[in-house]
Amino acid sequence: MDQSPLTVLPRTYSADEYRELGTKYFQRKEYDKAVLAFSDAIELSNPPTVKLFEYRALAYQNAGNHDSAIRDGRNMIKTNRTDPRVGNRSQMHYRIS
Repeated sequence: MDQSPLTVLPRTYSADEYRELGTKYFQRKEYDKAVLAFSDAIELSNPPTVKLFEYRALAYQNAGNHDSAIRDGRNMIKTNRTDPRVGNRSQMHYRIS
């Protein structure tokens, strides 16, 4: 009897699990990996939260990608203009550019 090898499918994480993974990468100063994890969390969230854009913006900033950090600051504004983090974070991103 011919048996084919089992195929292991990659596990799909939830938005919260990607956020947690991104946080762990960020704490270890692996900013490029943190950006990828936060990007996956944003993609899976419906709708994405200000907090996710904030986390990714910080990872971009620490990775030296200031243009992308500014873009996420703008995404924060589009997501929720009333969140106090929006003004604070987006102003900071404009100062560093």
